[in-house]
Amino acid sequence: RTLEVEYRSYKEHHGSSNAQQMEAITELKLTVDNLSRQVESKTQEVVVKETQSEAQTAYIDSLRQKLLDAEAQRRALHNAVQELKGNIRVFCRLRPPPADELSAIQPVDVGQLRVSHGAETYDFN
Repeated sequence: RTLEVEYRSYKEHHGSSNAQQMEAITELKLTVDNLSRQVESKTQEVVVKETQSEAQTAYIDSLRQKLLDAEAQRRALHNAVQELKGNIRVFCRLRPPPADELSAIQPVDVGQLRVSHGAETYDFN
C-alpha cells in the first residue's frame, strides 16, 4: 500500500511540468496555512473551554459550600424547634389534684386563671 502511494507521488512529481509542480506546491501551502489557522482556532477554543470549566468548577464548589452551610443552619433550627416544643410540653404539664383536695387551679375568666398554693394566690392571663 505504501509503495503504491510513493509510486503515485513519484509519478505525479516527475511526470509533470515545473508549472504543475509549482501549482501543487502553492495548493499544499494554502492547505497547510488553512490547517494551521484551524489548529490555532481550536487551541484558542480549548483555552476558552478550560477557563469556563474552571469557573464552573469554582461555582459548583461555592454552591456545595452554601448547601453545607444551609444544611447546618436547618439542623440547628430544627433542633431548636424540637427543644422548644419539648419545653412547652413540660411547661404546660399539669397533674390532677388528689381526690380529697380542691384543685389548685381555678378558671377566673376566658384566658385567665388563678393558682392557689396554701394561703398564697396568683392570677395569670
